[in-house]
Amino acid sequence: MVEGPGCKLNGEKLKKRVLGQRVVGLSGSCVDKSQRQMGDGRSPYDRFLGKAVTEVKSLGKELFVYVAGDSCLRVHFLMNGSMRFSKEPGHQGAKGQTAVLQLILTTDCACLESQQKYADLIDLDICSPTFDQQRAVTTIGNIPPASYVTSCWTKMCCRGWGTSSRTRNIVFQALFNAGINPNSTVDELSEELIILLVKMNRDFTKLFYECRRDCKNLSKFLQVYKSSVCPECGARVVQCKVGEYARLTFFCPACQDNT
Repeated sequence: MVEGPGCKLNGEKLKKRVLGQRVVGLSGSCVDKSQRQMGDGRSPYDRFLGKAVTEVKSLGKELFVYVAGDSCLRVHFLMNGSMRFSKEPGHQGAKGQTAVLQLILTTDCACLESQQKYADLIDLDICSPTFDQQRAVTTIGNIPPASYVTSCWTKMCCRGWGTSSRTRNIVFQALFNAGINPNSTVDELSEELIILLVKMNRDFTKLFYECRRDCKNLSKFLQVYKSSVCPECGARVVQCKVGEYARLTFFCPACQDNT
């Protein structure tokens, strides 16, 4: 699980385990590819050898691993990434696939400008303690007016909002809790409704994170996701595809009327 809450958990686990350790070796498919491209056995990842890990941070689905000096590794988990620890450098996962990047005795992935990216976007990460609600509201307000409200959960707006099929239920529930119809466009929402949507999304994301951290079942908190009847009013839950990417959505027309 690699959305905001999952990446935050990965970052916490990694920080607890590797902070202060030094990078003594690198392997994986991305290292092999860079060595082939350079043609002399070297790799851009060599700059991390011998350096100690000084900090680990998360931003949406990205993980930032800082090492001594001016270098930072940036890992993006994409739609189906994962992280694991192993005592064996060549250890393979359940599907027999070698890790994309393995830092022996420490961990993960590339580029100096990532430090500035983290600083620029961390207060839009809904899982961050420094999350700036007003900036999130303003960012949503700057989305093209005709965009569906579901655009609010794309990575171009706020980090850590559910975008994969496995974690989109965060947004379904947040829209339900805020009483917002997912077929609405941004210009149909008042500033008060946008503020409420941001708050409901953050509140439910925190609950999602706590359930994953404590191995608790989240399903009992999902009121409309994959439901046929609304638990609040008894009306039929509508299932439809919404927005530019035609994402499958569940909502109650009676309760989610933008009032």
